[in-house]
Amino acid sequence: MADNEEWVTTKGVLTINKIPIELEMTVPAKPLKPHRMLPIFHQMANAFTDVGVEAVQAGGESISCKVGCGACCRQPVPIFSQAASASVWVTFDQGRRPGTEQGRRVESKP
Repeated sequence: MADNEEWVTTKGVLTINKIPIELEMTVPAKPLKPHRMLPIFHQMANAFTDVGVEAVQAGGESISCKVGCGACCRQPVPIFSQAASASVWVTFDQGRRPGTEQGRRVESKP
């Protein structure tokens, strides 16, 4: 967070499937570009996913997909254009990082 920006913190409770999720968000007080909110939206999406997984597991079932299963790669997933742009930049940035598989590929090119 930049020292020269004014920030506000808000708290709230969101209920999903009768499960309350406490939210606390600190954001700039002035309008900002949507991509700057992506980390907050990402945290919220993870919390919603966790609630869904817990509900399925509480019913004695399990989630069949796992990291690397590829099911999501084979179907359209709606996302906002800001998230798509951010994904491109994150991927590009990772490709330039030393020590990552993508970075090693970039480093090995003449």
